[in-house]
This record gives sequence, C-alpha cells and structure tokens, in this order.
Amino acid sequence: MEDDEVEEPIVQKPRKINFDPKVFNLEKELREQRKGKPLLVMVGVKKNVSLERFHFIIPAWKDSLSNAHVEADIMPLEEGKIMVRLKRGEELDVLKEFLQSQREFSYIEYEGRKETRKQLKKSEL
Repeated sequence: MEDDEVEEPIVQKPRKINFDPKVFNLEKELREQRKGKPLLVMVGVKKNVSLERFHFIIPAWKDSLSNAHVEADIMPLEEGKIMVRLKRGEELDVLKEFLQSQREFSYIEYEGRKETRKQLKKSEL
C-alpha cells in the first residue's frame, strides 16, 4: 500500500429485523430488558398527605416491600415525591400492584413514562 492511498473503512450493514406489529409486545420487551438490572422509580404522593404522614410511609412501604421479597431502597426526594430504587427491575409489576393498595399513592414515573393510579387500574383490566 502506498502512502497516499487511504484504506476504506469496513462498514457493517445494519441487521434486518422482521417487525410484525401484531406479534411485537412492547411491554414484554421492556420487561425482558429490565431483568437483573436496577431501576429507578419516582413515586408521587397525594397532595393532601401531611409531612408527618409522608415521613411515616417511607419506612412502612420499605418494610411491606421487603416482606414481599422486593429489594428496594426508598428515600424522600422532596415533599410529595419518593424515589424507589429497585435492585431488580423485573419487580416493577410487584411495586405497581403494591402502590395501588396504598391510599397515599398518586402516580409513578419510570423509564420516561408516567402512570397515574387510574391508568394503572385500567391497564389491569
């Protein structure tokens, strides 16, 4: 090879994926991607919850989740907002189910999505 010749880079062609929207299930795909990976979740608490109650529910929720064998770190972010770090992202469904049973729960945010209590109930049907 001479000095003035430039070697052309090897370009890989993108892999062709057969995508059938009738078969593809986004929720199932996201669940698979979460397996074994930690997941950060923001939980909103209703505005009418007192500050005293807000600080009481954090350890209570941690104990309840622990009893359900969900490994999670729970900490307050600001008044009305709690951060939950799930050690295993696949436990998100268990967390959602638990939160629906809590009267202080307002909404949940994860992976760029925000779901309210009403939306979670509808998705269950």
